[in-house]
Amino acid sequence: MPPEELTHKWVETMVLIEPLQDLDGFLLDLDGVVYLKYRPIPAALRFIREARRSGRRVIFLTNNSSRTRQEYSTMLTSMGIECAPQDVVTSAYATATLLAARRPGASVFCVGEDGLVRELQAQGLRVTDDPPVNFVVAGIDFHFTYEKLAKAATMIMEGARFVSTNRDATFPTEEGPRPGAGSIVSAIQTASGRRPLNVGKPNRRIFEAARRILGLDASRIGVVGDRMETDILGGIRAGMKTILVLTGVTDSETLRSSKIRPDLVLKTLDEAIE
Repeated sequence: MPPEELTHKWVETMVLIEPLQDLDGFLLDLDGVVYLKYRPIPAALRFIREARRSGRRVIFLTNNSSRTRQEYSTMLTSMGIECAPQDVVTSAYATATLLAARRPGASVFCVGEDGLVRELQAQGLRVTDDPPVNFVVAGIDFHFTYEKLAKAATMIMEGARFVSTNRDATFPTEEGPRPGAGSIVSAIQTASGRRPLNVGKPNRRIFEAARRILGLDASRIGVVGDRMETDILGGIRAGMKTILVLTGVTDSETLRSSKIRPDLVLKTLDEAIE
């Protein structure tokens, strides 16, 4: 069968449930949606495979700033999910592209892991420990110290713009929740007396970065997540259709008590396929 006929066949046979039929692209959160404890979720693998075969684009969207897009691409590929770096948007990448657009070649003091540093440098920004700097950027930092806190706060008070990759209070581990980027950002905010510009979910900025890659109107994009306060709230703010899956941190009881209302709730992601 010629390739174009094969593609047409999948377009005809892969049908999304009625509320999703007008969507041409999807933004998928990772932990709790695509994998759990770095083990792929079979229902998600099926959805990704079928969505792509139907001609729809899938982008992976994460608040984690510790890894580069290339590192996520390698990790997902090892799980059996075809993924190029261009298929991933992290809060580190979204932050770097935003700052580079606003002030090309700017100087940055970075409180974060090597993945954040490399994404900033990839956009032509100069990462330095020496003041003065244009921006102080904070994300998850597993080597956070009082010295870093003092230096970041001083630079901000001296005029640097304070930017956070995300404000997640915790992140999941096999041992349970651990302090996230938001805990570090809050410490710097308290010490400096300045509120940061936030880029990651639920802020619209990271969704807009992903939307530009898809090249679609927001109304044609579905956001799939397992967290109400980041994935779903952010998708609502961005004007996208929101799909909550119950394979991660949000369960039915949490959903009932939340004031945030997704457009659709699925037990598993492959329920989106008829």
